[in-house]
Amino acid sequence: MTREELRRKLRHDLRSPLAVILGRAELLLEGVYGELNADQRRSLEVVARNAERLTRELEAVAEAFDEGTDPSP
Repeated sequence: MTREELRRKLRHDLRSPLAVILGRAELLLEGVYGELNADQRRSLEVVARNAERLTRELEAVAEAFDEGTDPSP
């Protein structure tokens, strides 16, 4: 895999599905598709929180990759 292919995977192939997951979770949490019970709401909040966290981590890795630095904290 070339450097450009890896960059594309980080920026698009991994981040785009996460954006869809997060977007759908937010729509559900907003009640667009109907009321949620407490357990459903808590589960979706976990999904949304982890999708946001993973998106931030992917962005940090992609930025470090672009700069040629180590993405470790």
